[in-house]
Amino acid sequence: MSYGGKNRIYEKLKGKRLISIAFCVCFTSFVLGLALFLISDRVFEDTGSDTNVLKSPESEPDVDLPNAVKRNGEVCEESSECSEKESVCAFAHNQTICCSKGVNIRNTLYCADQEDGSDCNDGKICISLFCYHGVCSEALHSGELCVLDIDCRGGECAYEEFQQNANKVCCSSNDDPDNRPSIMIDDVKYCTNLSVRNICESDEMCMSKACAYSYPQRENKQCCEAHTLSTRFKGKEYCADKSVDEPCATDEMCIESLVCLGGLCSNPLLESGSHCTSHDECAGGLCAQHIFGNISETICCSNERSVEALNQQGQTIIFCQSQENEPCATSEMCIDSLVCLNGLCSNTLLESGLPCASHDECRATLCAEQFFGDYSETLCCSSNNSVEAEFEEEQAAVFCGNQESGYSLSK
Repeated sequence: MSYGGKNRIYEKLKGKRLISIAFCVCFTSFVLGLALFLISDRVFEDTGSDTNVLKSPESEPDVDLPNAVKRNGEVCEESSECSEKESVCAFAHNQTICCSKGVNIRNTLYCADQEDGSDCNDGKICISLFCYHGVCSEALHSGELCVLDIDCRGGECAYEEFQQNANKVCCSSNDDPDNRPSIMIDDVKYCTNLSVRNICESDEMCMSKACAYSYPQRENKQCCEAHTLSTRFKGKEYCADKSVDEPCATDEMCIESLVCLGGLCSNPLLESGSHCTSHDECAGGLCAQHIFGNISETICCSNERSVEALNQQGQTIIFCQSQENEPCATSEMCIDSLVCLNGLCSNTLLESGLPCASHDECRATLCAEQFFGDYSETLCCSSNNSVEAEFEEEQAAVFCGNQESGYSLSK
């Protein structure tokens, strides 16, 4: 065989050896990779954040772990020692223990199942996801004292009122996207949505959107009553939300139909004829029974005059003076120049000779007995003359004078 033929045979053998070596290398790598996968009892599951939660494959039963004998809460050195499903060996309470899940924080694996009251350095290790002053707890509710925004459930920590020494609290919020839970004033953050009488500086701080002085106070503005406006008085804005018996300076400071009387918000005074229960409700200052003779409603009297009289039940009652054609007992019960005729107030004076009960009923202003010596009815005298005389049993009586006929005055 020539030298050239030997060389070709050598080259073929050399190529087959290289192929065998390459196959061995690939096969060995496959076997090693499969072995590493099988002996690995934990994998990291990406949480989509800067921290990773360590978990075990759900397909791997706990019974296949020969060293998995420790339950959650027991001290461990590695996760393979933890017996409960998906448990990991992580840092908690200044030691490594088995726990239900872990979280990687700054390259250290921590237990992420810490209950309220447990020590913490990050909210991620707490079940509540909130770490307040080194202790796992629920996020603070609105109105509770806070230090930082992250302390609060709503994420806003600010001063509760516009005043010195005000506390920082978690601000309240609502579903209105245009209603911010806090506002910056002179680089200081204050809560909004403040209730009535909280100290404020701007309308935006108040739930009612009205911030003004509350009369007579002139030092700090306050949130006005809901759905009310403010009014100007002597160059300052004042709340227009005062109720009955609250101090005021103008009618505009009082709510609805109230008026400012004597420095207090009051109901407006009633006009004559209006139903009333007391004198101070009436513009005329007098509230009395309406109609003489029976129990009627009390009204504001029209001419500020009243009269006391007995009603049909014998009770002394204060009555308003009666109008024309209204019941009366005496002429004093009738208004103005009306007289009481036949139990009704009338503006007609009686002519002479007609029966009367008092002088003011008569046109001649004289009402007396008609005849001397007998118990006769009283009539309006024909003139202004009268005479007083004694008759039977020395009783004195007033008689009309200048009688044309009748009894003599002599016995």
